[in-house]
Amino acid sequence: MVWLVLPVGILLTALVVLYLYTLYCRNELADSLVEKRTRELKEQKEKADAIAIEAERSNRAKSVFLASMSHDIRTPMNAILGFCELLSEESWPETRSFMSTPYTAAPEIY
Repeated sequence: MVWLVLPVGILLTALVVLYLYTLYCRNELADSLVEKRTRELKEQKEKADAIAIEAERSNRAKSVFLASMSHDIRTPMNAILGFCELLSEESWPETRSFMSTPYTAAPEIY
């Protein structure tokens, strides 16, 4: 029976080494998957940051455009409304309704 101790010990040692090697391989696989996913997430974050910066830039450009267009539209519109008011006071009765239409619709524009 003493002669069985050495082969059983060698067999158990081999099984422990095989188990540890399996754990090592699983650990390496998990590390590589975590590293790959981390790279993917960093790339996605960089893309999202770039998109957010572009959206902010577009929003600022839109605000500037709307402010400029609002001013550029209101200035001539005031002149038109003033002329319509003058014409409605000075024109014939049948054309007064035509001249008052833009003047009455102006509050909806502003």
